[in-house]
Amino acid sequence: MEDQLRAGVLARGTDWFAINKPAGVSVHNEKGNDVVSAFPEYEKLFLLNRLDVPVSGIVLLASDKLVAAAIQGQFADRSVKKRYRAIATMPEGFCADVPGEGVWKKPLTKKAENRAKPAGWGGRRVPCQTTWTIEKVEEARIYLTLIPHTGRKHQLRRHAAIAGWPLVGDRRYGQPDAPAGFAERIALHAEWLEFRAPNSEETVEITCPAPW
Repeated sequence: MEDQLRAGVLARGTDWFAINKPAGVSVHNEKGNDVVSAFPEYEKLFLLNRLDVPVSGIVLLASDKLVAAAIQGQFADRSVKKRYRAIATMPEGFCADVPGEGVWKKPLTKKAENRAKPAGWGGRRVPCQTTWTIEKVEEARIYLTLIPHTGRKHQLRRHAAIAGWPLVGDRRYGQPDAPAGFAERIALHAEWLEFRAPNSEETVEITCPAPW
């Protein structure tokens, strides 16, 4: 796994780099088998964004505290732009324009929830927004581009489930049994990220195509 992670470096800058995290791998807290452990040459690595274990795509890291703080500040003020690819399960009676687009605005709690109540309890919900675009529909599946405008826990997964389009392989918010090929992953991939390089203020774009 270490070799795969090291081979998955997508871009490097001054005291930061980005990798393609495979599904099934933790970003941290699994010493010897996580993203951070794959780069022992760094005395300290700071994770600048996180993906759930069953989600794949771009993870950004920094080896310098000040660089990390500068980029984390961009995540905090929502100036970092992100785009995801996803595959959702088509519900019965599905009817939508292809291609089509819209916005999910259902308020969500700030913590992980469950299949029975993905939005969480009403009094604890906060504003939340996700832009969705249907790219194609094929074999009872909806291929989506998702852009989060807020950063709630499991936001994309929960919004898709609330809309009646649970993501393929999402056993927390969708079907309890994973379909073939999705035992260890959810059909959600962080494919594009844009931020400002702290030392130059140049715009950095990182792309990592979805594996489907």
